[in-house]
Amino acid sequence: MFLEIGDLLRVNLFRPTYKTETSTVEKSRESALESDELPCKCTVNVPEIALKTYSALKENPRATSAELAELLGIALRTVKNHISILKKCGSIERVGSDKSGYWKITETVES
Repeated sequence: MFLEIGDLLRVNLFRPTYKTETSTVEKSRESALESDELPCKCTVNVPEIALKTYSALKENPRATSAELAELLGIALRTVKNHISILKKCGSIERVGSDKSGYWKITETVES
């Protein structure tokens, strides 16, 4: 659709919409919930990368943000954002200092 405004030309492009059953992100969230991978009351809003971050922290609670970023192949800032989300959910909490502490993984499921 073209719209002429004085000497300017405005072009509107519309993207077709497709119906899908469920996206891969939703499927991975559902599978994570079924296996109680993320004991959190706000799992609906947790991104897939945050679930991977949670799994990596479960395997190595002493991992640093930089190590997680390298392991997952994502930016350091992204890891810090997802750790913040997981902390808000109550899925993880930091025990000790930033340098010598570790991540405590919550094992109880809150409803």
